[in-house]
Amino acid sequence: MVKKSFKSYEDAKALIKNFQFKNRDEYFKWAASGQRPSGMPSNPYKEYKDNGFSWGDFLGTGKVANQNKIYRSYVEAKDYLKNLNLKYAQDYYAWFKTADRPQDFPSRPHHTYKLEWINWNDFLNSNKSRASTNKIYLSFIDAKKAIKKLNLEKRESFLIWVRSQNGMLNIPKHPQVVYKSDWKGWGDFLSSGKVANQSREFLSFEETKNFARTAKIKTKEEWFVWQKNNKRPLNIPANPSVTYKDQWSGWGDFLGTNTIAPQNKVFLSFEEARSYVRSKKFKTMEDFKIWASTNQRPPNIPAVPHRTYSKDWISYGDWIGHFTQWTKGALIGFIKSLYPILPSLEPSELYSILKNNNCLEAIDGLGEDSPLKKLVDATLHGENETLDRIFEDIKKLEEAKDDEVVNVESKTINEAEITQEIIPTEEDVQELPNLSSTQVLDNLDYIENILGISDSETAEFLINKGLGRIWNNVLRSKNPDDEINTLRNKKGSSYSNTLKERYFDQYDGAVSIPIPKGYSFKLEEKLINPSLMQRLISYRIKKERRIGNWSGTGAGKTLSAILASRVINAKLTIVIGLNNTILNEDTGWAGDIKNAFPDSNIMIKEKRGFKFSDTKPNFLLLNYETFQLPDSRKVVEEILDTHKVDMIVLDEVHSAKSKDEKESKRRILINHLLQKSSEINPDLCVLGMSATPVINSLDEAVSLIEMIRGEEFNELKTAPKLSNAFAIHQQLVIHGVRYIPNYSMELIKKKIEVVNNGIAENLKNVGKHKITDMESILLKAKLKSIIEVTKPGTIIYSYYVEGMVPMLVKAVQEAGFKVGVFNGDDKTGLELFKKGKVDVLIGSSALGTGVNGLQYVCNRLIIACLPWTSAAYEQLLGRIYRQGSKYKEVEVFIPQVVLDDNGVEWSWDKQRESRIQYKRTLADAAVDGAIPEANLVNPSLMLSEAKKTLDEWIARLESGKVYELKRKPLTVPLPLEEKNKAIHKYGDFSLMNQRFNTSKSSTMHERLVKDPEEFYLYHTLYREARETWTEIPYKVFSEQLNKRPDWIIGDFGCGEAELSKLIRNKVYSFDHVAINPSVIACDMANTGAKEETLDVAVFSLSLMGTNWQDYMKEAFRLLRNGGLLKIAETFSGWEENNYADLKKGITSAGFELLGEPRLSSKFVYIDAAKPL
Repeated sequence: MVKKSFKSYEDAKALIKNFQFKNRDEYFKWAASGQRPSGMPSNPYKEYKDNGFSWGDFLGTGKVANQNKIYRSYVEAKDYLKNLNLKYAQDYYAWFKTADRPQDFPSRPHHTYKLEWINWNDFLNSNKSRASTNKIYLSFIDAKKAIKKLNLEKRESFLIWVRSQNGMLNIPKHPQVVYKSDWKGWGDFLSSGKVANQSREFLSFEETKNFARTAKIKTKEEWFVWQKNNKRPLNIPANPSVTYKDQWSGWGDFLGTNTIAPQNKVFLSFEEARSYVRSKKFKTMEDFKIWASTNQRPPNIPAVPHRTYSKDWISYGDWIGHFTQWTKGALIGFIKSLYPILPSLEPSELYSILKNNNCLEAIDGLGEDSPLKKLVDATLHGENETLDRIFEDIKKLEEAKDDEVVNVESKTINEAEITQEIIPTEEDVQELPNLSSTQVLDNLDYIENILGISDSETAEFLINKGLGRIWNNVLRSKNPDDEINTLRNKKGSSYSNTLKERYFDQYDGAVSIPIPKGYSFKLEEKLINPSLMQRLISYRIKKERRIGNWSGTGAGKTLSAILASRVINAKLTIVIGLNNTILNEDTGWAGDIKNAFPDSNIMIKEKRGFKFSDTKPNFLLLNYETFQLPDSRKVVEEILDTHKVDMIVLDEVHSAKSKDEKESKRRILINHLLQKSSEINPDLCVLGMSATPVINSLDEAVSLIEMIRGEEFNELKTAPKLSNAFAIHQQLVIHGVRYIPNYSMELIKKKIEVVNNGIAENLKNVGKHKITDMESILLKAKLKSIIEVTKPGTIIYSYYVEGMVPMLVKAVQEAGFKVGVFNGDDKTGLELFKKGKVDVLIGSSALGTGVNGLQYVCNRLIIACLPWTSAAYEQLLGRIYRQGSKYKEVEVFIPQVVLDDNGVEWSWDKQRESRIQYKRTLADAAVDGAIPEANLVNPSLMLSEAKKTLDEWIARLESGKVYELKRKPLTVPLPLEEKNKAIHKYGDFSLMNQRFNTSKSSTMHERLVKDPEEFYLYHTLYREARETWTEIPYKVFSEQLNKRPDWIIGDFGCGEAELSKLIRNKVYSFDHVAINPSVIACDMANTGAKEETLDVAVFSLSLMGTNWQDYMKEAFRLLRNGGLLKIAETFSGWEENNYADLKKGITSAGFELLGEPRLSSKFVYIDAAKPL
């Protein structure tokens, strides 16, 4: 039999508690249903009896089994029952069922007290036959003498006789009770000479075993025949397996024959036995059975495994690890085996596993309604929330016992080409699963040992995929040393050990790379040592020569290339990149090379007149346009004729691919440079770099791989099929590094919904293909919302320039901001923005790639018009959301115009957003291993479809014949007529101040939320009042805070959020009413914000309300240790006792005052700090 390993008693209790079983019958029903995990025993009493097992304790019901209860003594029970006047047994049973009876009374007292029991009359103290309890019986010896004369041989004979005397004798009915102290058994009392088995004394086990062997009994059956023939001595037990159960090892051992019954054989566990059998590489079930009948089969491997392992059995294909045919039962078993790791597999991994042994085609042949097909499809498409429900259907399918053979006609899956084009919606977003490094190894062990995937091609892909996953985990880990130690100590099987060997070859090689002499890369005067990713690239370039770096924006790809160049001692490195990064002598590639290795000789093609150095490492910087000009080939040939190229870096390598005639020429010439350089220098190193190596078609993906690797990949097919996309994905995994940094700052995306039905007719009149006309109309509707969230240090992006950028520049300038521009024609604004000479940078698609340094000066991006692809969107975010940012948070605002007719919406902007979030194209399959479903439609077709739905929306609106008159949105200042009406309703500025100051904040918040017009009136009048002031407190604070743009500010009682517009800092603006999308509407005594998030809390004339001290407590909660509190208030109301009440409220909240209050002409300023 198989020795199974079960959970510990405590672990089993913890697991079973979740099921809330009420009794053992419910447990046994569950255990037999097939739902019981392998670590749980079918009979827990048998497994855990040495742990003091009881069902009440095990199931968590608290109930105690009758045999384990502790009852009061017989005498104590009788004494208690004396006063209850119970006469009969039925009276006791009725009383026992009542809630009042003590819990230490037994339900069957005549069993519990069997040694003391006389009868019910005695137990209940009943008088109905009292005389019987006063009888005087013979002594034990006299009773034995009297009974001996009767020649009674057994207990039953005595009981028949004693009942026949009707109780008239002086011999008791229950002598074992009356003569308890003298009692030695019925054989002794009746003088029959018989001794009960439990009272006999047998020989020891070894003595009995020797006796049995001397008797030459060969089988169990012979023993029982022999022991019945009255030849067995009295000190030899009739059934030795029971008498000596603690020492018993089987009849073969007892009789000396050493024969073991099949049910007593000890086999390996199912998993161990299956692993052993699979190592034999049997091709068919018949091969196994022939082998199993020979002496080659070890004794711990069963010859009939489907019987021995009936509970774990799947199929013989699973047993030998080779499927010659699939039955429905085998498919169910395989999927059940796969289910534990199903949610943790990426689609490309699952696809690779199912493709093995034609499983994928077999499942596909079951039809769309099959639960197996639904489960696989749900996993491939990231719909993990439905897996459990579908799995229940599979278990029901298993109960049907349908083992019909599933025909698989071809070993090649007949894939349809993925040519459908869609306009995606918000529901089409898919995330890939994340796994820890140890889980990656465990999955590989499971795949090898449990699933039996032995195909070398599949195994190689899964190992390489796991290698990429582990690298990404380690590179993102906050404690990489702990991760590494855990991996080193992890034990596993063949696949996971292969993965570990490859990983540690790369890891140990990377960490041992010596830093080249002269390295001096600094940020803000601080030396920055190369990261592990940068070392890894250097090691792999040195070892493999040609690789890709697909790491995310801001991961340090540029420095990785510069470092690799020096690690391989390159004399000439050619860098090909975008204009933004190539053409400036002080920034981009040139700036980073000088920063890392000041002794480098840097040449920029646009500057003409290359001057190569014989003593310094040379870097030649070329833009992609270099390869599409009339003299391009001449320039390339001059370089090749006079110099040996050691390394070529293709930055933003996707820009080298072919799209139109010009770029086709570009790609051809770049390939010529790569090929000739390799012929001149066989050790040429090539590094392709892109955070988003997304391609429009699979043939472009293949050309990219061939360009980097310098070899043809004829085995890679380019028809738009899933298998082809995954084959390309495998090559990108093998020949590259994809590390997405774990950025320290938080990315906050905010959508600003702008409802504007009034532009419907203008949108309807947009001409065919006139996308910029559509975007211009929408931009006009967004301008107000854009200005509301604009402040110094903001980038505003528009994919389109014509008609868009000028409109943005005009609106932002009119709002009082200094503006710089960065687009294809005008790039002057970038450096001005970096140096703080302009407040706002307005950029187009040119800003999306290759621009570095913005992360040091900006953490706010407003996207007025989205890019068209997910790749361009990620690149755009990467301008400020990247490593090296000095900010704790990065904010992205996306205004979206919506046309809304009673909940029926139309929004071009939302369609655009869904498009960039769609991750199921062939490109995504090739890069990230996602399952492709369709390709995205081109922008013109998308516009056409959007206009159709717009026409339908307008027709619906018009068909209603009733138009809702919507109130004009409230603004500050209120229009004059509305202001005057509101003053009549709410009072003047003085009266409103009085009401605000004498109200509790919760009451005021409830009132203003219900009717915000009062709030808008107050700030209209407050704005008018400020016009006469020579000093405005929030402006005073802005001058102080602008010196520390890295601080996070909380502006309590922000009003119009003017402070946030004057400073570059991240600002949380709090007030009762959100006057614009950047404000958090709340009661300032309870903002709901996360604790310890602020560096400074500001109260600028906002301590209004009777519970203002609660504002101090909330500010204290939100500030980090050492954070600052800045308060500005008017003199009135606070002057008494040198502002004692104000200072007391501050210190009572836990703050420490920083000096004395500072007085100006009209205001008092107080600073305090939260203790460290």
